[in-house]
Amino acid sequence: GGAADLFIGRSYTLHLHASDDNSQDTLEIEPHSCNSLPADRTPAPPCDVLPWGSELSEGEEERGAVVSLSRSLSLTPSYAHGGYSIRHCFVARDGCGIPREDPAACPANDRCPGVVEEAEACVTLHVRRCQYVVRKGQTLEQIAAIYRTDWMQLWSHNDLIESPDMALALDSFLLIGRVYDVQPYDIPREVASRFGMGEEALLLLNADIAAAALA
Repeated sequence: GGAADLFIGRSYTLHLHASDDNSQDTLEIEPHSCNSLPADRTPAPPCDVLPWGSELSEGEEERGAVVSLSRSLSLTPSYAHGGYSIRHCFVARDGCGIPREDPAACPANDRCPGVVEEAEACVTLHVRRCQYVVRKGQTLEQIAAIYRTDWMQLWSHNDLIESPDMALALDSFLLIGRVYDVQPYDIPREVASRFGMGEEALLLLNADIAAAALA
């Protein structure tokens, strides 16, 4: 499976495509499973088969010498998804094994033996920590409020912003915290205190830690 490196606040579209050389067959593409990463984490944090707030389009079918089906997955990582790392899998299957009102719709021959064939494809979605893509009209003060902090903290993380009153460019990157390498026996509350923040603010910056706390 592939991988996609995503940023908070930026919109993405993933395209799913399946084809079958039996032009009389039907196809479907559906979300199948998900796994939080790393896969050996115990207990495994919960995950949804479809990513946060995403939309999976209706299938667009084309028929010719072959039949093909396409669907699109649209998603925009929200402010609380930094550190999200989930492997999402989708399955494409044909309809040869599904009874039909009209048997002639899929004749029983060598190309349609009456068994469902399926294939799985997976993609790992990883959202970068502490990197926020500025949206139209947003200010330091507004973004700071989202993360339970103040504009001075954000300003201190972003050396390229010469003045806190400086207009933030649309689609520019803003650092909303500093990445910390977890040490043995660290617990979220103590790490948050070390950086002068509450545990709730820490969880907003780390979706994987927040998910593990719910497991």
